[in-house]
Amino acid sequence: MSKKNKDKKKTTSKLQIKLKLRVATMDDVLYLKGYKPGKNGGKIKGLKLGMPYWMIKSDGEIENKNYILNETTNKVEFKDYLYRKQILIPAENENRRKA
Repeated sequence: MSKKNKDKKKTTSKLQIKLKLRVATMDDVLYLKGYKPGKNGGKIKGLKLGMPYWMIKSDGEIENKNYILNETTNKVEFKDYLYRKQILIPAENENRRKA
C-alpha cells in the first residue's frame, strides 16, 4: 500500500451502549387523533410517528438495528408483530405513559 493510500485510510471506532428495552403495547404506539362524528362515534387513533423500536427475530434474538415508526410502516405487519410481542421500545417510555 502506498503512503498516499495509508493517509486516506479511515479509522472507525466502535461504541458499545446498553439500552433497557421492554415489550411494546398497543397503548405505547397509538395516540388519540379524535372522535368519529355521530351518536355511535368512536375514538380515532393514529400511530406515534417518529417512535424508535427494535424487533425480536423469530429465533428470539434482538435485531442489531432500530426502526422508526413512519408513514410507510406496514400497519398490518406491525400490528401482527405487536401482538406476537416482537416489538421492543425503550423502557424509559414507561414513565411518559404514566404522565
